[in-house]
Amino acid sequence: DEHRTAGYHGRNWTGRFGSTLADLVYSALGLAALSLPILVVAAGVQRLRHRPIGAPAVRMIGSILLVGGICTLFSLFPVWRPFEGTVPAGGVAGLALANYLIANFNVAGAAMISFTSISR
Repeated sequence: DEHRTAGYHGRNWTGRFGSTLADLVYSALGLAALSLPILVVAAGVQRLRHRPIGAPAVRMIGSILLVGGICTLFSLFPVWRPFEGTVPAGGVAGLALANYLIANFNVAGAAMISFTSISR
């Protein structure tokens, strides 16, 4: 599909499926969705170097904690809605995690848990 706005000629290289998938992932994870390509590239570089990925289950859990922590941190602070104010920066998952952590541990505890989940 082509879209023209104020002289901009944009193209969607992934088609409807790709744009729908990107919208769903961004709505669910917010800005943390931008970390997913970085994680995929890191795993791909390991594979290209013919190095085995040690403890893949642990790395997957760590990646999930990293993305969840980023979502939560973006949702803990005042509401920030980048990109035309449609989706919160932490996405729906971040809002759910932040609300759960705040209800059980207050804001300071939720921030400590979120920072802990993204640190090594």
